[in-house]
Amino acid sequence: MAELGSKLAARNTAFVMSLSQEVVVTPAENAPWGLLEWAVVGLASIGASCAAFVWRLMMRLYTIEIAVGQQWRDLDAAQSKAESAMLRLAERLAMLHDEHYRLRETIGALPNRTDIHDLELRLGETGSRTRSSAHAWRAGG
Repeated sequence: MAELGSKLAARNTAFVMSLSQEVVVTPAENAPWGLLEWAVVGLASIGASCAAFVWRLMMRLYTIEIAVGQQWRDLDAAQSKAESAMLRLAERLAMLHDEHYRLRETIGALPNRTDIHDLELRLGETGSRTRSSAHAWRAGG
């Protein structure tokens, strides 16, 4: 057990010492190639970013296209529904118009107050003649 502890302590000490040492980066042997690599990586990164932007833009445009298509279908359905309602309303209005003029003709054919008053007078005259005839018949008979 003591042997395992000493091995762990030695390993921890070696790790701590490796962390404290400085890391020396040597410059590339061919500096112009390093600059070219940096430029290629930068351009590739910009190209990938542009491609991702265009991809997201195309996805949004596709979503908008679907939404606009659905709105056009809804608009067409609403317009056809409104047209059918207008046709039904026009038919109903024509029926009401016809009924109105038929009713005016019917009312025009009915007797007015003057006709009714004349009828009452004639009935009254007929009634008085009938009574006088009835009295004369009884008296004569």
